Amino acid sequence: MKLYTEVRLSSPSKCPYIENRFMQLAFFYAAEVSNSELDELISGGWRKFGMYFFKPQCIGCCSCIPVRVPVDSFRMSKSQRRLWRKNSDIQVSLEQNAPFLELYGIYQDHSLNRFGTIPDKEEFYNNFFIKSCPSAYSLYYLDGMLIAAGFLDLSSNALSSVYFIYCTKFLARGLGNYSVLREIQMAEDLGLQYYYLGYFVPGSSRMQYKARFFPYQYYQWDTQSWISVSNREDSGSLL
Repeated sequence: MKLYTEVRLSSPSKCPYIENRFMQLAFFYAAEVSNSELDELISGGWRKFGMYFFKPQCIGCCSCIPVRVPVDSFRMSKSQRRLWRKNSDIQVSLEQNAPFLELYGIYQDHSLNRFGTIPDKEEFYNNFFIKSCPSAYSLYYLDGMLIAAGFLDLSSNALSSVYFIYCTKFLARGLGNYSVLREIQMAEDLGLQYYYLGYFVPGSSRMQYKARFFPYQYYQWDTQSWISVSNREDSGSLL
């Protein structure tokens, strides 16, 4: 790993997930991160965009909970099997390279229609096209047209979802949930043990889907350990 900065603490800012809360992040910038180094980081709760690695360090709050799926034991629910069949006409591939301008167009549509924001092209490039560690793109095509993409990191033991975007005119297809199913399968095909979904925040409507892929594990910050959740009844304390 090539470190560009030591670990620092960000200034407090408004939390995007919980009303009337402030957030702080521990962060550092790095490149040439090996897949084994990446595995150590993500298994300890770190996330990343480009060369920017971060994890929450909020005073009195541990609501950002890392979640991962053990791919060998994952089983689709009835609704997930229906979603899989619904999108059986989509072709998906895992690639080392991706068309920047085409994906930026999808990212603009996704950001504007989902979150009401207009994304910056340079920031998009820095977050998703500067490779600081082993990474790949999952590309989703319908009738030859690129309609969605996942930005993924590959550790020695896991596939980690960094972000997912899609053309919002296909909102009814449930592509966000479908991408999780496809990328879990990709992790299994690669012989990896886990698929990381990022942070889950209880009470945040945008995050609820992450606790619907059973069994899954969540990270306890205080004990620095992963806790298994085998079914919906066991997930009550997390939700």
